Amino acid sequence: MNGRRRPRLNLASQPFRNRRLYLSGLVSLVVLGVLAAALLGLWLVRRTASEASDRKAVAAAEERLAATERTRADILRRTAALQAEDRELVAQVNAAIARKSFSYVEFFALLEEALPSRAYITSLSPVSAREGRVVARMKVVTAGLEDLMNLLTKLKTLNFKDLAIIGETQAGGQLIAEVGWAYEKAY
Repeated sequence: MNGRRRPRLNLASQPFRNRRLYLSGLVSLVVLGVLAAALLGLWLVRRTASEASDRKAVAAAEERLAATERTRADILRRTAALQAEDRELVAQVNAAIARKSFSYVEFFALLEEALPSRAYITSLSPVSAREGRVVARMKVVTAGLEDLMNLLTKLKTLNFKDLAIIGETQAGGQLIAEVGWAYEKAY
């Protein structure tokens, strides 16, 4: 040959002659694999920790919700018990308020308006008075049957209900009648 050096051709007779290239490629792949595994591991650890903290937060929230529901049920039970205890007292107070709201002055003015001029009331006995309604009996002395009928007609026009003559007697030229009725104030 002519004095030149022959080029070094590697025709697979020495495949690992350039080992440095292969080693650097292999090391790079291993480093990239380890780096990817480390990043994946770090991501998995964070995700697992996040899920664990989320599970703890959900469990704590569910426990608070259960405690709130128990407290609510207890309050409702105690409220129902207190309402049951106070129901009778409330009914008595409401009845007292209703009795106080009934105007007896107005009621007696209506009775006076209904009485004929020659009649008068000798007794008035309420049978019951509750929630704006009075049921009573009265003895009235009239000059005769005509005055008694006028009285009953006027009472009916003044919104008295359940008018009934319970009994009557004649004494000294006058008619004494016992009349039962109910009066409910119209609001």
